Amino acid sequence: MKLVDVRTVKRDELADIAKVQVNKNLPEDKRFADFLEQVKNPYCYRCGKVVVKVSFADTGVPWKTVLNTTWEAFPVKTRVWIAAGG
Repeated sequence: MKLVDVRTVKRDELADIAKVQVNKNLPEDKRFADFLEQVKNPYCYRCGKVVVKVSFADTGVPWKTVLNTTWEAFPVKTRVWIAAGG
């Protein structure tokens, strides 16, 4: 999944993350599974017409910590806007 080349990937075969709607009533571990089921490849997806490729350095820091740190870096107004669906 992480080896996808954004230059050759078929854009129309990628999940559009803007259309992913995770069931917030599920427990946290099930929400992540719900997200993965919808997005199919968490390393490469679309946001509208833009292909997004995600990679992480091998630092030993758990992915959840990395994502939480990234989320906290956004100003509160932006986080509210994103959480509301942009």
